[in-house]
Parts: sequence; structure tokens; C-alpha cells
Amino acid sequence: MRKICVIFTGGTIGSVNRGAFLGTDAATSGRLLNLYQTKYGTDTAFDVCQPLNVLSENMQKADLVAFADCVRERLHGDYDGIIVTHGTDTLSFTAPLFSLLFCDAPLPVVFVSALFPLEDARSNGLDNFAAAVGFIGEKLPGVYVAFRNAGDPCAKIHLASRLNDCAPASGDFSSFGGTALGEMTNGTFRFFPLASNPSPADLHRPRPASGFDPARLCTDILTLKAHSLTDYSLFRFAENAPRAVVLELYHSGTVCTAGKGENAAAFLRYCREKGVQPVLAPVAGGGNLYESAMTLSDVAILAEDQSFNMARIKTMLALGMGLSVDAVLEKTFFFEKVSPLS
Repeated sequence: MRKICVIFTGGTIGSVNRGAFLGTDAATSGRLLNLYQTKYGTDTAFDVCQPLNVLSENMQKADLVAFADCVRERLHGDYDGIIVTHGTDTLSFTAPLFSLLFCDAPLPVVFVSALFPLEDARSNGLDNFAAAVGFIGEKLPGVYVAFRNAGDPCAKIHLASRLNDCAPASGDFSSFGGTALGEMTNGTFRFFPLASNPSPADLHRPRPASGFDPARLCTDILTLKAHSLTDYSLFRFAENAPRAVVLELYHSGTVCTAGKGENAAAFLRYCREKGVQPVLAPVAGGGNLYESAMTLSDVAILAEDQSFNMARIKTMLALGMGLSVDAVLEKTFFFEKVSPLS
């Protein structure tokens, strides 16, 4: 019989409708497992733990540390895999973070979430959970996300290291680089054999531990996103300067380098003068640059071929652990880099 550890953390998949609002409810762990066993049978044994029970947007560093400790304790237990329930709001932070913390996981660790509580007929929570159970049968080590977007017939399996932010209107998730690792169809995993995807053999190949410690995540980070007519001169650091600024570029790897206050290159130079490390993402490594981006490498660290989320997380870990931001961004831990970017 397959044996899976299920780690519940809260989120919408662990919430109930309380009338005027949604709130977490520890009893949903039993509800989810009952729903699964009623529909799919009892040929899988589940071992349940719940290190925290919060809405993901309220998750603090101490929560992430307790959460990671729970996963670490069970990685070498008598399990075929681990399923983690998590809220959608910060799934694109926690899942990539855990793909770095546990890049050497010897078994599959699969994150699942839901757009609506389980009691809501629109919820995809049970579908995502069932997809995770089925995917664990593939015995592919590493950290993944199982999620069925609205309108899709089946759940996609994403490399956690490539998970993009949830789309604000639809609630859909996608993978950085444009394509998921595969999908679950009628309980069977269908791998997408693309050049950008690691093969099953690649996923089985042993990987060294990263050594990253979530307790040492540096939160003295300012994150910005490129928008038209942003006046960067408004960002001036006096008493409370961040240790890094991570700027999300336009899809083509550009940002405004004209004008005065709108000139991001001037702002990045200012950051360096103040001892603040500027990081830019996403950037296509070895690609043709637009004229407006030609000088950016002279004033900032370029996070090549990886998502903005991953660049931010790597920067937080590097600074917190006294490592070179350049070196950590350059290294690949769990297939987070997609080259060339489409």
C-alpha cells in the first residue's frame, strides 16, 4: 500500500466559509482525506501532521522555519512521498523556496492548494490533491506543484522552482518559461518532453544539498516592478536602507533608462553608491538586448534565465547566509533556469 505524509498548513484549501469571511479550520484535514477516499478508494495510507494553520499571506519567517523542519523530519521516513497543502496567495514564494531548501529531496514533495474552500462546488482542491497522490506514484524526487486551472480538464505538474505568481483575475498558475513539467490525465502522469524540461532521468540524478537555512532569510529587501513613468527618485535611503533592491523588468528584459527621475539606470547607480545591491530579473542569458538594456549589466546584478520570484528568494538566502549574491544567482539548484527564455 502506498504511504504518503500529508502536511497541512492552512490556506484556502484548509478554510471554511464563516458567512462574512473565510477562515482556516483544522478540521478540513480530515474532510479532504475523507473526500479523497470516498471518490478514489482507500488503497493509500495517509500520515497527517499540521505544524501551522494560517492563511498563507500571514505566514511569518518563524512559520516557514517550523514548516521546513516538519518537511525535513519526514523526508527520510517510511513514505512514498509528501503532500503539502498551502494557500494560493504565497504559493509562488514558498514552493520555490522549498525547491531550494530541499533540492536534494530523495522522494517527491508536492504542494497543492485551492482557489475555493473544499465545501464550494468550484473548488479544485480535491482535484489537485488527487493529482499529487497520482504523481507521487512516479517516484520522481524533488519539489513540485500540482494545480488544475479553471477550464482545464486535468492538473498540471509544475517544477516548484519555476512556479509563477497566480494570475490575479483567473487564479491560474503557470511555469516560468511557458510550459509545465507535465500533467495528470486519468491518474497517469504525462511528461512534456521539451528541451526546456528536465527528463525523468535528470530528476532521478542525485543532487547536492544546498545548505540553505530558512531561519537566515534576509528580509531587508526592497522589491520593485517596472511600470511606465515610475519616478525612481522618490526612493531615497536615509536611516533604513535595504540590503538589496530586486527590480522586476518588463518581459523583454528592459526598464526605462531615459529621462531623469524615470531613469532606472540612474537609480541603480544610486543604490550601489549607498551600498545597496541591485538585482534585475528576469534576464535572458546570452540573448539579444534592447538598446535600453545595454548598460544595465554595468550597474546591477543580472539574474539570468530564472524568474523574478526565484531571483528574490536567492537574494534573500544569499544575504542572510553571508554568501555572494552573484554566485547564488548563477548556480542552478533544482532546474530553476530556463535557457533560452521564450
